[in-house]
Amino acid sequence: ERALRQDREDCREALDRLTSGLIREVQKPLAGISGFADMAMKRAGGADGQLRNYLSLIEQEARQARAAIERISMYLGENAISVEKLELNRLVAETTRQLWDGLAREGIDLQLKTSDREIEVMADGACLRHVLSVLIQNARAAIGSEGKIEVGTKVATGEAMVYVRDSGRGMDGATQRKLYTPFFTSKKNVKGAGLSLWNADSAVRAMGGRLEHWSAPGKGSIFFVYLPMLS
Repeated sequence: ERALRQDREDCREALDRLTSGLIREVQKPLAGISGFADMAMKRAGGADGQLRNYLSLIEQEARQARAAIERISMYLGENAISVEKLELNRLVAETTRQLWDGLAREGIDLQLKTSDREIEVMADGACLRHVLSVLIQNARAAIGSEGKIEVGTKVATGEAMVYVRDSGRGMDGATQRKLYTPFFTSKKNVKGAGLSLWNADSAVRAMGGRLEHWSAPGKGSIFFVYLPMLS
């Protein structure tokens, strides 16, 4: 287990270095594309609509590429995590409710069980909402056509905890050992890079917390996000 954990850390560091280099290589030409597209749009003036539409599409795609680079940079620590004092129950409730209707239409019973106690943490709100969304969407993928997802908060041995429990198929030991490995995915016939849990784990670590899980075949899975709690 220790050797596997070290291999995962070595892989993470190597991928971080590779991705950081790629980001720097891409940022400059991307800025050039955006700048030239903007200049061309201004000079196009009353040119035909099709040309202006093409230029607009270039600008739109460049903005999306910049946004993707910013998200990756955040997970790699290229941009500092911006922590602030947050009330955990409120953030978890707001994030969960945003996904309620969509999951209900798919036959998923999404339940919210927050602590009666106010739980204050120092965290990046955007990061934490993203992590929670990833865990809920992964739980949805594990369930199939119908099932239940329970999202809740607790105080556990002096730490703040968010958990996401699903009634899905669960995971065997081999899958669990690779769970946070970059580019690994257990999802079949689903497009994805296999980076969502790796990203979530990196984000939680950057906020001073940790991401853990429990699972067994046929018994579903539970993911736990632990964060330092303000006294």
